Amino acid sequence: MRNIVNILILFFLFANCLNAQEPKSRSIQTTSKEEKINVKAIDEDTISPKAKKIDIDNIKRKEAKNEIVASKTSNPAIRLLAGQSSANIKDVNLDSGMLTSVTLEMGYLKRLPLTCSFFTRSEKHNEFQTKLKNVNVEEVSFYNLFFNYQFGNQSNCDAHYLKAAYLLGGSSLEGGSYKTGNIALLNGSGTFWTDLNFENPTSVTSRFADGVRIGTKYASDIMLLKLGDMVSLNIGASRYVVYERYLFWKHTGSSLLKSLADLSLDMFIEEIKDASPYAYPVVNFLLKTALDYGFSELQRNKMNWPFATAPAFISDEFRVGLSFEF
Repeated sequence: MRNIVNILILFFLFANCLNAQEPKSRSIQTTSKEEKINVKAIDEDTISPKAKKIDIDNIKRKEAKNEIVASKTSNPAIRLLAGQSSANIKDVNLDSGMLTSVTLEMGYLKRLPLTCSFFTRSEKHNEFQTKLKNVNVEEVSFYNLFFNYQFGNQSNCDAHYLKAAYLLGGSSLEGGSYKTGNIALLNGSGTFWTDLNFENPTSVTSRFADGVRIGTKYASDIMLLKLGDMVSLNIGASRYVVYERYLFWKHTGSSLLKSLADLSLDMFIEEIKDASPYAYPVVNFLLKTALDYGFSELQRNKMNWPFATAPAFISDEFRVGLSFEF
């Protein structure tokens, strides 16, 4: 019996000890929370103004990025183009005259606000965003698959000329647009496969006509006079460079040089865009068109310039047409 009483007494004392320690633990926890709050306040006070500015700049960058994502538009588009073209090969007398060309392009037309260069510092980034408030300019790109048909007719039955050409490939056009005047200045390139049919082929032209050939397309287009929400007028020029043979290593080396030239020019144009966004569409259009024209002129003599290769077959085309944006 005494043992039972002693156990009850010990249990009662142990329970009292727990009740006595519980408020103390709560006060310790309260104190630790207060210490955490004080530490957090001290940390905020010790943040340097430069660090706070960096945080604010990062927030502004994220907000600008979210605005760009929200304002992106990508719509299906179809372009119907018709015009005239001329074909030539170096040191070959082609009596083709002016050929009639018809082109169908189907793809996606994307519009998005101007963005500053990736290498732009945060201070310049804020300045760029301020400039954009007074500039109604956007970036436009058109990624498409195209089919082009060129045909001609020559009254002289003994003439050497291009009778017909079928081209199938893909291309991308990029540039800037003035939203106020509905004018977009686009420039780009692409790859295609072609089948050339010559009348009275010579030893040179027959090397282009004995099978399907690969080529490169350079294009410069102006989209203007938007008629309503869907239709716009197009004026442009294209140059089709057809290779006599596909020489992998030489073609790869030549394409790499062209890509490096494009990259260098893009970096320069990005600097111009940061400094003067309003001038970006015109400068981008003129400089890239000049680069494509100059490189294609080198390909006229050597199809895989700068490597010693045969001259390329070149077709220059001027076309007009309509774009339908859905």
